[in-house]
Amino acid sequence: MKDKLFLPLFLRTAARFLLFWLIVMGVLTLRNLGTQESLLESRMGEAEDFNLRNCQLVLEGDYDPAIKPAQLEQRLSPYYSMYGAMGVYRLYDVDGQELARSQLTSGSFCLPGTGTYSYHLRFDPVLTEEEHLALARRLREERQLLQFYGTDGGLYDDYLGSDQGINFSVGLRGEVTGVVEANVVYPQKLVYYYEDGPVVLLDTDSDFFDGKELTTLTFDAARISSPLIWSDTSPELALELFREAEARVDSLTADQPPSTNQASTLSGRSGSAHVGPSATLNGIIAASGVAYRPARMALHGLEAVYVGTLLLALLLAVVLGSPSSKERFASATAMLDYGFATFEAGAFPQIAGRADTLRVTGGVEQQVALDYTVPEKMLLKKGEGQTLTAAVVLPEKLDAPVAAGTQVASVTLKAGEEILGEYPVTTRSEVPQMDWGTALSLLTKALFTL
Repeated sequence: MKDKLFLPLFLRTAARFLLFWLIVMGVLTLRNLGTQESLLESRMGEAEDFNLRNCQLVLEGDYDPAIKPAQLEQRLSPYYSMYGAMGVYRLYDVDGQELARSQLTSGSFCLPGTGTYSYHLRFDPVLTEEEHLALARRLREERQLLQFYGTDGGLYDDYLGSDQGINFSVGLRGEVTGVVEANVVYPQKLVYYYEDGPVVLLDTDSDFFDGKELTTLTFDAARISSPLIWSDTSPELALELFREAEARVDSLTADQPPSTNQASTLSGRSGSAHVGPSATLNGIIAASGVAYRPARMALHGLEAVYVGTLLLALLLAVVLGSPSSKERFASATAMLDYGFATFEAGAFPQIAGRADTLRVTGGVEQQVALDYTVPEKMLLKKGEGQTLTAAVVLPEKLDAPVAAGTQVASVTLKAGEEILGEYPVTTRSEVPQMDWGTALSLLTKALFTL
């Protein structure tokens, strides 16, 4: 009899609590969306300022005009966030002619024995959308291929065995075949050579190469980067958002070229764009665009709140749905006892091998700060916290240029021998490569400030 009375009472009570929960969570979600949009706008602006300061070194430096476009594009790193937002940047001169734009997939390499990333890989004009995705999927699975060092040139013998093939790979040499224009290579084929044979990273039959002369260059260090690899979303969604961000900038520049006398802004519920005179660079027009999915952004950071409050609502429904106060107390006690007996809140363990900075060689800065994206607290099964361990294997150094947000390692969380998760370790800022043009620009500034 009591069971017959309890079920309808529980269902009515649960329906009311769930309705109240949905209303409260809806309000909280909308407020979080506004907060995250403001935060995204701020971070996009910070990233743009940083990119423009790096571009200033190129524009004011003593660079060969033929290599300036590649140097600028290298410094216009795209922006991506933990919830999948994608941001792009562009530069225009006073006549509205485009100087550089953020690249979807990019790279650079060192000629043998030089230790300088003087050549840039430009994938975007070459690859189809599916080829971009195929390359990103492979590099997500084999992230050690993002950075390659060859020992044939004599500079990277010390890298052998230092990383166990986690963050980079060490082989003999690399080769790229493609169209060479100044310091830019449009790659048709990209191969890493190891002692046990070659690994072909790219081999495309793109129409881009029809009628063009192909050249093969050998290198002993290379790195590749793309937001399709580092984004927390799928490569497909990351690509979609990147193109949407580009389309937003296009919509502001399609009817008339950008002008130093006018600024334009486009806003919407899933992104925005802006074009106007740069406050950092005189005579330069800067443009930016961002795209995101409002639902993903609104839910970001609230997962634990949703689960916790839903469980609380169900607990209250069970308690208040009981026919008598004695049974309500017994139901609440039983549920709480189960929760406390089965689960516990645990702190993320100390990370073995952690360092707050990494040494950078060949850059305008000698080190770069690292960000560890790990949770502070976790809900664990009872007793599991005693077996938790976290470790990271960091490379000994990074070679400039280093892009902001570059993943350099992963923190591995284990319970005993079972891997519970991996968390990225990324560079907090960009470190441009120190070359003659940059060095001369910095020296000139230092002399004028004396």
